[in-house]
Amino acid sequence: MAREEENRTKKLCWNCNELVPHKALWCDKCKMPLKNSLLKKIKKQIEPVKNMRCWRCKGTTSGDICGICGSPLTRKGIEELTIK
Repeated sequence: MAREEENRTKKLCWNCNELVPHKALWCDKCKMPLKNSLLKKIKKQIEPVKNMRCWRCKGTTSGDICGICGSPLTRKGIEELTIK
């Protein structure tokens, strides 16, 4: 019974299969976004931008992966962090 309750309040991360809270916006283990709209927005960002605001930590950073929290900022960042 407790296991069923846990399954209703948690979901699997699409990248690393970690159990995360159902309403989580990102996975704490692999740093990937869990909302499809956010994932699509990041995939549209092909080139890194200088002084970009990170979607997760709100820090100002540059590159394909946030230098502050390690989350992907571009399509290449998602590819680098995706577990194969």
